[in-house]
Amino acid sequence: MMPSERHHVKAAYEKRYLHWKDKAQPVVTHIQANVRFYPLRGIADIALSLTLTNHSNSRIDKILVGAHPDFTPENIDVEGATLNHYDVYTQQREFDLVNSLLPGQSKQLNVALQVANKNLWTSPTHHVIRKPFSYLRGVPLIPSIGFNRYFTLTDSSLREEAGLPALQYPIASALTASNAEISAEAQTVMVTSQLTAPVGYFTLAPGEKRKQWTEQDGDEHTMTTLYATREPIRAIPAWIATEFTHAHEPAVLADKSVEVNLIAADNEEAKDVHLRAATQTLAWFEQHIAPYPYAQLTFVFAPDLGPSGYALPQVLIFDHLLAMRTTPMEDGFDQRYRRAVHEVAHQWFGHQIGFGLPADSAFLVESLAKYVELVMLEPRGTMNKLVEYEARRYAHYQQGNTTPPVAFINGTETADVYSRATLVFAELRQLVGDKPITDTIRALFERQKSKGKPVAAIDFVRLLLARTNRVHHKRIQQLFLEES
Repeated sequence: MMPSERHHVKAAYEKRYLHWKDKAQPVVTHIQANVRFYPLRGIADIALSLTLTNHSNSRIDKILVGAHPDFTPENIDVEGATLNHYDVYTQQREFDLVNSLLPGQSKQLNVALQVANKNLWTSPTHHVIRKPFSYLRGVPLIPSIGFNRYFTLTDSSLREEAGLPALQYPIASALTASNAEISAEAQTVMVTSQLTAPVGYFTLAPGEKRKQWTEQDGDEHTMTTLYATREPIRAIPAWIATEFTHAHEPAVLADKSVEVNLIAADNEEAKDVHLRAATQTLAWFEQHIAPYPYAQLTFVFAPDLGPSGYALPQVLIFDHLLAMRTTPMEDGFDQRYRRAVHEVAHQWFGHQIGFGLPADSAFLVESLAKYVELVMLEPRGTMNKLVEYEARRYAHYQQGNTTPPVAFINGTETADVYSRATLVFAELRQLVGDKPITDTIRALFERQKSKGKPVAAIDFVRLLLARTNRVHHKRIQQLFLEES
């Protein structure tokens, strides 16, 4: 689907289904996935069974189920429901329940679909099925339930062109308990995955390996592996099957050992750099923030799929060229180590906090990860090199920037989220030290756990002010909240 057509679909979706926004809908609490890879044929067959649970205080009689227009399911059915309407253009299905879904009750939604390689692909970085390497990200393969804000247009000019009203989201610095809209994305899920691939392939899914067996599939000898999570994770599972080499190394921490899997780590020196970054970052979080909650962490050094690094729950994907074929700069600044630290940090920032509030900025995800970079590079003697690097990048951005100034936590541009974040946290560390910052981050996790609702960027600022001397408050407010 071309971008222009995608815009039309999104506009039609909002016009036809906005009235579902305030209707009580169940949320996905458990994903059971059966994924069968056929790498030589470039396809994968996927069967999903989603547990839908009514967490509202209202009875539910109708359920809206949406599929991504580029991944048309072969079948979708809801337990104890009849299909009332199927909108082919927007891929929305309205189901009527035979018996109301009462608060606390659950239903199963079953989906069957096939994913195939295409020459023109909508999401080339997240769906590829090839002989040496296959990777499928659960989003957008997993159907959405109820009205989905992420299916709508956000560009103001495109909205005006489509006859849609301007969005009324508050800016990040103005979010409050009363105006912060919480999306279904905030719900974490348990995941069980059964992956089948030809014998000789290494498969990977969220959670721990529970069982493995071989079977004959026609002329092909296959291996099936069952994975299951011990605790809920953010609902963006990934399923991988690869012939690339894989190694297992322990990251020994104070309280436990984490198994680090390294796929396609074919350069020993580079592998050691990434393993060292993983071990040291996991240890820092264990000491200062919270222990890593899982037993495994996997580094996948993939073919060039787009991003230099990308984090999913328990899985980190890196561009193979940048991770395995580059070397440190002459001054000792190693982008491989920095990038690995950043992506490991997303196991906390982005997958434990920082999601579920569509109006919030990327501060809790990307900017806090930049803070961790500073902390981890300092003992290596290259923290100042990072600051200098980001200062140059931010200065270059400002030279060509014609947009009005924004407060740091309201920034959406890459330069604000990454480069400006580095400069802000470098100054903040000099101003108040690390303890108030790490105390604030721990308080964020505690607040989200106790309230059961996502925390926001503005919560960080408020909690930081409560943990620092008043003499620093003016400068802290300037750094985070003043438009500049």
